[in-house]
Amino acid sequence: MPLLHEEIALNIGPAHIQIAFARLGEKANPPVFLIMGGGAQLVSWPDFFLQALLEEKLQLILFDNRDSGRSAHF
Repeated sequence: MPLLHEEIALNIGPAHIQIAFARLGEKANPPVFLIMGGGAQLVSWPDFFLQALLEEKLQLILFDNRDSGRSAHF
């Protein structure tokens, strides 16, 4: 799998929560925001799926849902 460099977005929404996310691919490429089911972490996507999308010259944005991974827990 491509190396993930996680970042944290702070003060998101009216509750001012933090959301962990990662970007893969070139920032100039068209973005695809990958949303996995509730409670899933950004590392849950299958490697072959991410690699196939990157080969199509897309920028992938993955995130940890709230209450999972490094995002805010309530």
